[in-house]
Amino acid sequence: MPFLLRRGEGKSFLANNILRQYFEAGVRLVIIDLGGSYSKFAKLYPNDHIILRYEQGKNLGINPFYISNESDLTPERLEDLAIFLLELLAEGNQVSKAKEVAVKKVLLHYYANIRKAHSLASLYQFIDDKKDTLLNDLNVREEHFSVYNFLHILSEYVGDGLYSFLFNVSEDQTYKIEDKRMIVFELDEVKDNKEILSVMLKLIKSAIQRTIWRNRSERGIILFDEFAKQLKFENVLESVEFYYQAIRKQNGAIGVILQSINQLPNNSTSASILENTQIIYSLRNEKGYKELKERLNLSSHDLNQLKSIRNNLTGDRKYTEMFIKIGKESNIFRLEVPKEVYAAYLTDGKESETIMAIYEETQNMELAINEFIKRNY
Repeated sequence: MPFLLRRGEGKSFLANNILRQYFEAGVRLVIIDLGGSYSKFAKLYPNDHIILRYEQGKNLGINPFYISNESDLTPERLEDLAIFLLELLAEGNQVSKAKEVAVKKVLLHYYANIRKAHSLASLYQFIDDKKDTLLNDLNVREEHFSVYNFLHILSEYVGDGLYSFLFNVSEDQTYKIEDKRMIVFELDEVKDNKEILSVMLKLIKSAIQRTIWRNRSERGIILFDEFAKQLKFENVLESVEFYYQAIRKQNGAIGVILQSINQLPNNSTSASILENTQIIYSLRNEKGYKELKERLNLSSHDLNQLKSIRNNLTGDRKYTEMFIKIGKESNIFRLEVPKEVYAAYLTDGKESETIMAIYEETQNMELAINEFIKRNY
């Protein structure tokens, strides 16, 4: 479900409101954010949230290869690990069945021989040690698993490799997110590095698959925010598409917040994302809606509704109007909230800074918001 939300028109405000309604309806939230727009909202639920923030040169504590015992290595887990490796190897979306089987054979061989301290570095060393006999031992052809390509490409992620810090973790820390209903990954420090961001997205997906998505009956939403520039990076866009493919097996949905539909490149990957879109939210766009109409096949009635949107972001009764389309049905809705909720959804500016300063003193977001209201209204 794309959110077409223009900066300055209440983008983060509306997103916070939508997510709160989902959250309070029992839906689990995973927010992958490059702009730091959700920490205040998350802190309103101190026992139910966790914020994992990327810091330069450090990892998120995610080790996809870690298993606590042999029973962890289920067919589903093996499948996920194989896909993870194929993504790292940049094999693309159309991987042959033969390559998938070959990678799974290699992984099974690794876990059968290495009983502890599993990691990418350990797997890499194992394959390097066995490089002369591995394919013969497993009856695998070079065209289905290239030992040279594996060692060459993944050398960037182990030892002295440029990105080895991303995997420099022994015991997996993803258990920390298992019981949380709202997980926020703040990746703003890495937003300009497409390689690290792409790997981070793969690592996060592996963590989600091993924890949150184990219960397929539980509803969940994954939201990507502030990804406008990054979606132009092919490997990042493909990583987002992998989420779309994975979510099909779950009782969930994916949201992507855009400032313009043109931020989605006009290619097959974007087309696949749009084809799987069932709900569209759009705020007012002073530049018009021509591209939106064309890319999303909106009707003339939809277009007239979009043009009717009006906002009032000043005065005592602030409100935002929005266009929502579900399937073939669409309408305009107005969002007007109490002052306490308004304060909770603010993501920048002096008012937000004041609330966060009070929070630092009290360590209680609800108390901080109430104190802010008391001082200013």
